Amino acid sequence: MQSIIKMKVPIIHSETITLCNKKIILNRKHIKTLRLTIDKRTAEIKINAPRTLSLAKIETFVKGHIDWIEKNQHAILVRTKQIKDLTLLKSLTLFGDDYHLKLQQAKQKRYSIDGQTITLFVKEYNNEEIQEAINKCYRTELSYIVTDLQKKCETITKEKISHIQLRTMKTLLGSCKPSERKITLNTQLAKYPINCIQMVLLHEIAHFKELSHNEKFKKLLTSYCPDWRELRKKMKQV
Repeated sequence: MQSIIKMKVPIIHSETITLCNKKIILNRKHIKTLRLTIDKRTAEIKINAPRTLSLAKIETFVKGHIDWIEKNQHAILVRTKQIKDLTLLKSLTLFGDDYHLKLQQAKQKRYSIDGQTITLFVKEYNNEEIQEAINKCYRTELSYIVTDLQKKCETITKEKISHIQLRTMKTLLGSCKPSERKITLNTQLAKYPINCIQMVLLHEIAHFKELSHNEKFKKLLTSYCPDWRELRKKMKQV
């Protein structure tokens, strides 16, 4: 089967400009439509624009999307600040509930849950130690519910899972190997409500029968989890 590789349109000219008090990286390309993106790591605004499109028209476009730009930049900057300075964290979300977070020095990394308080025991108060403690908490708590969720999802789908692996991943919430019936779940799923975690597991099981996210896949997932769209929206709000 012949594969089709989509080539990137090369940049003709790149410059940094200021429009609406916003610093923007403007890339000129041989394209027909303007495209606006915000870097998810740096919150930088990037615009790919047709070679001959005037700055006045680009500025009008930015003005029309300024609310969207500011909303998304703010969300990215808040999230980035939390990642950069974990010592400032005052709460931790576990299975959809917010817990008061305490940090305590100890010789070994561990955690404890007492009522609505999670205590992370770390050797040093730094980002690496705190992140490792959070990952350990999430991995352990998620492991406690995975067996029951697996049985429940197998009953719903009439499909068998050979193995579920828990791993901390940067972007994906879940992945699978249909041929081996193996599923990997992101340990960060532990921050979401259990019905959302179940939806992700059902999503991966649906890939056993359909690899792509086409209409057939969506119909199959709906038969497994009728409210998957609502649950996905809920997860974006956590």
